[in-house]
Amino acid sequence: YNVPSCTWPIMLKALPMATLAKLSWSSGSGECDVRYKKVSDADWTLVEGVSISIYEPYVLRNLSPSTNYEYQVRKVCGENDYSDWSKSRIFTTCSGNVITIDSESQYVEDFDDAIFPPTDWVTESDSYVSYWHGRETTQEHYLVASSGYYKDAAMYSPELHIDAQGAVLYLKHMHSSSYNGTATYCDIMVSTDHGEHFTNLWGGMDATRVGDWIETRVSLDYYVGQDIVLKFYHMTYPTVLHSWEINDIKIKAFNKVFNGDEGSGDWSDPNMWSSDNGQLPTLDDEVLINSSVTIPEGTVAQAGQIYLNDVENSTEIQGAITIEDGGQLQVNDTVTVTMQTDVNGYGR
Repeated sequence: YNVPSCTWPIMLKALPMATLAKLSWSSGSGECDVRYKKVSDADWTLVEGVSISIYEPYVLRNLSPSTNYEYQVRKVCGENDYSDWSKSRIFTTCSGNVITIDSESQYVEDFDDAIFPPTDWVTESDSYVSYWHGRETTQEHYLVASSGYYKDAAMYSPELHIDAQGAVLYLKHMHSSSYNGTATYCDIMVSTDHGEHFTNLWGGMDATRVGDWIETRVSLDYYVGQDIVLKFYHMTYPTVLHSWEINDIKIKAFNKVFNGDEGSGDWSDPNMWSSDNGQLPTLDDEVLINSSVTIPEGTVAQAGQIYLNDVENSTEIQGAITIEDGGQLQVNDTVTVTMQTDVNGYGR
């Protein structure tokens, strides 16, 4: 046995999805070797000469869902000079079950169950992500991603298949601060490759509203026909301790969506609507309004709610208009919805 000239890597972490896992560790500069296997197997798979950075972990691909894996890492000290293998770490991949979102099926996670994280949710943090019950007088279950000093934390949703137009993510969230209400990064990100790469979908937090529950709606229309994973990401600035508390996540689609024409349009014009049956709304339909719309006299709204795809702090509308069963909207009632559009052309 030759004594190695360097020590093995430390701080091993794994972020497992259904068919991949992101591995990270601390070993200083230079390359490492990785070996991994199913816990039930005897033989290892060896990967040599791996380099990682704080932004680029090593990704194990083509893994089996709902499976326990074991891995170790060693440092390459020099030619024919290796550290000992690190202690083994074990992770379990997610189930691989894909949740379909269409006009008949929605997904709700209120974090009320005793299991944390919920099934097929994954948490990642260099401080902590925790499950809490009750805040002051609010006796609700909710998730806290509290990140310490210049730290970050994230939670990842199960894989979702968006199968209909008019898909919207709803969530209730609160920004808490212990340092003068300074804002931090609070982002919702999306992946279309099973959780390997993410792009920004929504971002922002109003520092003046610290301690208030805020309801936010985010359009998922850009991802119709795709499988996605959502990432809820939080990072602090230096010397500031914050948390981002999230509750009541709902993802649903609507069978009729009013898109308008350059920001507005006529409710009675079929060309203004995306519809799964080619018809204008009737009683009991749930409709999503994406722009200003003038609703003509005598229009019968659906028996529950007209949902408005607004953005936070819209000055015209903060939520949904409730219509009583059999009720009517008045002549030329106008609903104004402020929408932001990013460079990819989907609502934020």
